[in-house]
Amino acid sequence: MISVLLGVKTKKMTEECQKTDFLKSASVEMIKTADDGKAAWELFLKYRPELVVLETDLSGLDGFTLAKKIRKEAPKTALIFLGQKSYEEAKEALDLHAEGYYIKEELALGEWKGILQRTAKKLDLQKFLEKCMLQCQISNYFLGKYGLDQEILKEMFPKRMDFMVLEQDHMPSEFEEIMPVREEAANPKKVMEIIRRDADISYLVYLAPYRYLCFYEGNVDSNQKAYELKENLHKELGKSFSSFLLCRMTKMDMCYENYQKMEWLFEQRYFEGEGVVMDSLFYEKPKNENREISLENFRISLEEGCLDTCLKELSDLFLPVLKNSDFRSFTSLVREIMTIFLKYDNKVLNIHDKEVFTLHDGDSQEFLTVKETIRWLRNKCRELLAYKKEEMGCSQYINQAVRQIIVEYKKPDLSVEDIAQSIGIRVNRMNEMFKEELGETAGYFLTKVRMEKARQLLEDGVRVGEVSNQIGYYSPSYFSKVFKKTYSLSPKEYQKQIEVEKFAAKN
Repeated sequence: MISVLLGVKTKKMTEECQKTDFLKSASVEMIKTADDGKAAWELFLKYRPELVVLETDLSGLDGFTLAKKIRKEAPKTALIFLGQKSYEEAKEALDLHAEGYYIKEELALGEWKGILQRTAKKLDLQKFLEKCMLQCQISNYFLGKYGLDQEILKEMFPKRMDFMVLEQDHMPSEFEEIMPVREEAANPKKVMEIIRRDADISYLVYLAPYRYLCFYEGNVDSNQKAYELKENLHKELGKSFSSFLLCRMTKMDMCYENYQKMEWLFEQRYFEGEGVVMDSLFYEKPKNENREISLENFRISLEEGCLDTCLKELSDLFLPVLKNSDFRSFTSLVREIMTIFLKYDNKVLNIHDKEVFTLHDGDSQEFLTVKETIRWLRNKCRELLAYKKEEMGCSQYINQAVRQIIVEYKKPDLSVEDIAQSIGIRVNRMNEMFKEELGETAGYFLTKVRMEKARQLLEDGVRVGEVSNQIGYYSPSYFSKVFKKTYSLSPKEYQKQIEVEKFAAKN
């Protein structure tokens, strides 16, 4: 679709062209009209149409004088002239590289529509080919294959633009060799089709799996645009995308320079969560401490089967990583922990039931954020030690009860009586066995599992009422009472404390 300016005096032509049916059938999005040269020039400066149709004998400014001004202001604007049977006029139109010169007395309205249709189709094709060529150039430029020709840049990318990267949330490439399943990349053709529906996007480049570069003019709200695009992609594809605002009102060479400098910003997304909008103006490159990390205590607690100590060691290992948003240390730490887990992968650890501990459950979704990755590792610790308890003499009944609690804690009606019945023993006997083997009753263990999950959800910003529902409590007030008794803070006080700690860590 192209925009058109008519600088003509013929009223029938201007009236016909303003009709909705004509616009639709002629494949044009806008037609502005003026019956004298000066008015046409003012409209041109205001709307910057792609095609200008001029009668040669306009008053104020004649068609050819106006065309020369237009050529000087915007050399790529297409021109069509309507004139007399004159060799001189036809030659002048040819010298100005016009799309056509037509004798207005011989031009019927029906014929005019066909001319406009053919011209619009030609110009649309030219725009498409030019955009494809530039996008190919930009892609190769950002991939470091070769530089951009400055003349091409000047001609095809004259404006300062905002620059944004849209990236599908995915597992870090550093984990590919330790996690056999990757988050499936959305079809690039479909992604680009959705993004291109946004009229503000001037150029779009598919740079690599998961990553897309978007250029748009700086007269829109960048944050709002980022939210709109990622929400549209999520709605239509069911996949989470994050947006990174890298430049504002910048020339192409600066866009590239900032892109190179901001590579670390894509890593920081893992600390922020899924489907986030990150503005480079509000982030500073974190310092990688490269400190030596010892996993010996974690390894020992895992070998000894002490779950509480194991989870505490895990938290202590990741605490400085989270505090400093240290992505390099994070990936290194995860890889080392996974190496320890691999020792137990696909081995029978439950002697009586011949149950096998499987490290890889095939769900790469757990590795899309730092928090989810740590949570996955904690759950694997619980799962592994639940299997190892049998090997270390823990009762088969307790093993079954612990697994049932971990799986079914969300059920509001879950009770110790139900658990005892399902494993085939009396409640009192089950509690005696829990105290003997784990040092606590089954009811206390169930509460501890629920409170640990509640703490994780509160840290993720989930509302107190929703947390109560998700961990098996009908009453939010009762949940709050149990939570405060466990952690000496109400759920709301705990969330405020977490927010303060996050703020302090960032500043």
